[in-house]
Amino acid sequence: MNSHILVLSTAPHNFAGAAAANARTLVLLAALGATVQFFSPAQPFYADALDTAGVQIVLCGFHSDAYPTSDTVAYASVAEAMLHSAEWWLEQNPANRIVLFATYLFPFCSAAEGVARALRRFDGRVDCVLIPAGSDIWQIGRQFPLITRHLLESNSVTAVAAYSARFANEVACWIGMQREIVVIPAAIDTLRFIPLGPEERRAARFGLGISETEFVLSHCSNHRPVKGLSHVIEVAVMLAGGLSEEVHLLMVGPITANLRDVLVAAGLSEPDEQLPYRAQLGKLRITCVGLQKDVRLYHSIGDVAVNTSLHDSFNISLAEAMACEVPVLTSDVAGVGALVEAYKCGVTIPFRHNPVYNDLGPQLTETSKLELGGVVKWLIQLRHDDNLRRRLGKRARQAVVECCADAVVKSAWSKLLGMKG
Repeated sequence: MNSHILVLSTAPHNFAGAAAANARTLVLLAALGATVQFFSPAQPFYADALDTAGVQIVLCGFHSDAYPTSDTVAYASVAEAMLHSAEWWLEQNPANRIVLFATYLFPFCSAAEGVARALRRFDGRVDCVLIPAGSDIWQIGRQFPLITRHLLESNSVTAVAAYSARFANEVACWIGMQREIVVIPAAIDTLRFIPLGPEERRAARFGLGISETEFVLSHCSNHRPVKGLSHVIEVAVMLAGGLSEEVHLLMVGPITANLRDVLVAAGLSEPDEQLPYRAQLGKLRITCVGLQKDVRLYHSIGDVAVNTSLHDSFNISLAEAMACEVPVLTSDVAGVGALVEAYKCGVTIPFRHNPVYNDLGPQLTETSKLELGGVVKWLIQLRHDDNLRRRLGKRARQAVVECCADAVVKSAWSKLLGMKG
């Protein structure tokens, strides 16, 4: 079943959320009987899960002393390796098919689209599926609108997919696309992301110096400016001011220049290389643990997962936290916010738009403000009502299980790719 199909995938290897969703999708495609290869210039996060599922990891090395920076050449090496593998597969049997499967437009999807163009002589036997990310549209795509439009509308691309209807609509409106963007949920491993038992949770907290009684807000992201980190700290500070006991903000993600700037602007010391970083701001304790390959424990430690992104195509990290039965507080720009609202497992909060306009109307910027009225009151209510917090957590997991679990995602991809099973 589907043994004539070779899936060639490339995506970021070291983004915890994106890497997890991509890896889980490849595992599901392998379970459908396809041969699956993942191409990367470095060992990917979740390599163990890929190995266990029989997904071959192809590390694409190169050597050059001609370039001051190597990123461009690194991903050219990915395209070269994918093309070599595809041509070999297609030449073995006229019934064989190729599926090029890439996440993030630059440089991964652009590499896949280039391979698809190079394979045009194998007409009808090559599919190319691109999954743009939020940063592709929010940041990079706006700087390169012509090449972004070309990539998404390329005749060599079979389908463009998105993890949420909101993001699909945003991309379509901005590009003015004639092609329909297919909405397929992000693959969340609901057998891996599960709530910890009381003893495990207590031990995990103890390992980070967090007491049983502290109310923990967790935030997991890449800590770039688009994640609105100053708002995360603002929410935590406001909550700490409304409670008699300490509040703990647990931040999971790389120690970026942006995170350093936000912490310093809040009056805290700049993180050094020694992790975890710990700081105190009144009754608010802050712990930053850095970039983590496995974030399961950190999700489950939190009482509420907080996201204040200015833009998100979906926010896989939030969905993982929801699978761990953690209620959510998120800005309403996140694609996963639709699940939060539909299943009533948290709160979505709007931004007050700055008067910054372009062809899409008012746009959020790093200085846009969250409408925080009522948010702190809701958090305080959760702090004092464990039963309510647990009910919301159960609903959060239900949302992810019903909309992002293996069976749902596998069915959607098999239908799009014409795979049996």
